[in-house]
Amino acid sequence: MTKSEIAYLAGMFEGEGCLHAQKQRNGTFSPQFSIASGDLDILEQIRDVVGLGYIYTLKQRPQHRVQYQFRIHKWDDVWKIVKLIEPWLGSRRCEQIENVRDLCRQRETERTCRVCDENFMAIGKQYECSERCKKEYWRQWQRNWHLERKAK
Repeated sequence: MTKSEIAYLAGMFEGEGCLHAQKQRNGTFSPQFSIASGDLDILEQIRDVVGLGYIYTLKQRPQHRVQYQFRIHKWDDVWKIVKLIEPWLGSRRCEQIENVRDLCRQRETERTCRVCDENFMAIGKQYECSERCKKEYWRQWQRNWHLERKAK
């Protein structure tokens, strides 16, 4: 993204945007970045420039104009966008970002991998440090399950 595109995104976020922490089923929080507008073409342009996110049609009353919302849900994508636009934002928005960061940090916990015993920062109910360890854990679990069934 160019500097002018980042500045435009920051301006849209400052005026029509929101960053909040959404509570998940497991009790942790996940960040959500959104910009609302009645102009679909503006949000499509933002989505195309950013290369991330989705556009949703919001529920509205019959007498009101249709409203749309551009949203980014993925943890890494939200923080990547926030990091880009943060220097362009006012103090009130920066304070809001810090509050959301603090809530979302609770999501990360230090754990020990149940396969290779390495320490790592876990998100949610993650117990393996990598995809390789996750596959190995399930291979072991299946092997043990089959052995138990044969023993019965």
